[in-house]
Amino acid sequence: MNRVFEAIETRANKAFRKRRILTLEEVAELIHSSIHTGRRRLKTWRAHTSYNHDGRFYTLPEVAEFDTDGLWKWKGVFFSQHGNLKQTVVEVVRRSQAGLDGGELRSVLGLDPRSFLSAFADHPQIMREKALG
Repeated sequence: MNRVFEAIETRANKAFRKRRILTLEEVAELIHSSIHTGRRRLKTWRAHTSYNHDGRFYTLPEVAEFDTDGLWKWKGVFFSQHGNLKQTVVEVVRRSQAGLDGGELRSVLGLDPRSFLSAFADHPQIMREKALG
């Protein structure tokens, strides 16, 4: 890696360590590049995208402090080791012993499930069941 890329990476690492999360626009400005180049750098750095706020925020793997569910929340912005919201819901439900109801999903994910559960109506890995009793 040449010195320019090393300097860019060092500057970005310092910014992420200090602020913990950044937007794409902030990353592009920080590394003095276009939005397109900022996206490429984030991909190279294996950055995580927030699963709320329309995926607007990014963090680096070494900055995030994921819990046992693979989730990390920072100042109202939520991240997952599992990927986007759909991937995260599938993984969280898959890992549960008996599935999760809406309240449990809200508790784990920090989001109102009414805002996203309709997207899972025909999802092949999630099925809805009526609770007995």
